[in-house]
Amino acid sequence: MSYKAEREQFIAQMAQQGLPISTIRTILARANTLQRNAELSCSSEAADRDRVPCPAIKRGEEFCACDKYHGEHEMIPRIDRQSARIAREVQSLMKPYAYVADCHGDPRGYVLTITNNVGREFGVPSRGLPASFWERH
Repeated sequence: MSYKAEREQFIAQMAQQGLPISTIRTILARANTLQRNAELSCSSEAADRDRVPCPAIKRGEEFCACDKYHGEHEMIPRIDRQSARIAREVQSLMKPYAYVADCHGDPRGYVLTITNNVGREFGVPSRGLPASFWERH
């Protein structure tokens, strides 16, 4: 299925679930950014070299990306910090609707999924490398 068709189907499904179109469009935009970040994290040494301090060091943020690495507060890839911020944003967008947003770091499938209050899961389509690319690698 093409991205356009999958996107339209997702918009229709989410609208039937009661989400406003502005929220649906925001989710789609964030999914595209998460997809791009996931692809860069997997395939770009430059993304790994651009490091920033863990947010828990300076601001005492609730999220700490260091546990993903070694469990100590240290320098982390900037792209992971951005992805974590976007994931928190999407999760807070879904809270009023009693839906759960789950962000995955694997670019070969849906990087972002939405689960409704009865457990039905919706994959958020995003623009990225086609599945045929990932099958070859």
